Amino acid sequence: MCQWGVKFGDLSKCSASLLRNMEDDRAKVAVLSGSEDPNLKCRLRSAGYVVAEASGAGYKQLCVARGNADLYLLTKGSTFMWDTCGPHAILRSLGGGIVSYKRVLENGENLEEAELKYGANHTAEEQCSASHCNLEGIIAFRDRSLVHELVKILRPS
Repeated sequence: MCQWGVKFGDLSKCSASLLRNMEDDRAKVAVLSGSEDPNLKCRLRSAGYVVAEASGAGYKQLCVARGNADLYLLTKGSTFMWDTCGPHAILRSLGGGIVSYKRVLENGENLEEAELKYGANHTAEEQCSASHCNLEGIIAFRDRSLVHELVKILRPS
């Protein structure tokens, strides 16, 4: 099945199969790599999340876009711009996005400032020099309020 999405100014369009609503009565699901810190997984579980482990950055982002998971967290710089640009377009068309894990935890409420940027309109530091690596980790989401909730869960008190 082909999944697609586009966000251009105020226009948001995506494949119809992505438009299903998230079920309000189900537990929130965070999908992570099996190599993530056990303390992170424990904090998420303590906050009521079901923690699912899966392989492949693209697959985990698609799980969020399709509504099978609420959040995808990656705390390490192990993805590249080409891993996130397609899923990011789909998530933006659904009202979500992909943000820098590190910048969200530092800045909290300002998701626009933490959103991943592509192309020539950002600094070399943001591009991770020649590697185009997402050095600061990522959070993929459909619902912005869950990212704000996540900050409260993960930010040191």
